Amino acid sequence: MRTLRLWIGAVIFYHCLMSYATIPSQEDVQLSKHDTAILEKVASRYELYFFIRSDCGYCHNLAPQLKAFATQYHLKIIPITLDGKGLPAYPQPKLNDGIAEAWEVIGVPAIYAVNPIRHDVYGIAYGMEEIQIIAERLVQLGKDSG
Repeated sequence: MRTLRLWIGAVIFYHCLMSYATIPSQEDVQLSKHDTAILEKVASRYELYFFIRSDCGYCHNLAPQLKAFATQYHLKIIPITLDGKGLPAYPQPKLNDGIAEAWEVIGVPAIYAVNPIRHDVYGIAYGMEEIQIIAERLVQLGKDSG
């Protein structure tokens, strides 16, 4: 499979160029009670914007894992399609209305945490990430934002 590596700050971003990549399924998220409480606070303050394309294998692999994680921790996921089509886990995503360009989303999957009241936007994941890593980044966001 071919991937395109792009540097975004200190993060390498892998843009999916071939569809239906094979990524092993992730284990359940392991968080301490303290971190679980922080993640619940994040869930009450932030929405996760999940940018997808129907032809992206990483999106197909990450979507059901993200959906299960979001259900477990009561996170609101807002899937946004860049090609007008959904995924099995998110069959009716919102159409990109220019937000991807405004936030300079250059590849998928991409996850941003958005505080709809304060309009804060934080990049959480770019490319195929383990759900555990996404959880840890959200916990860190909760710690950093008080």
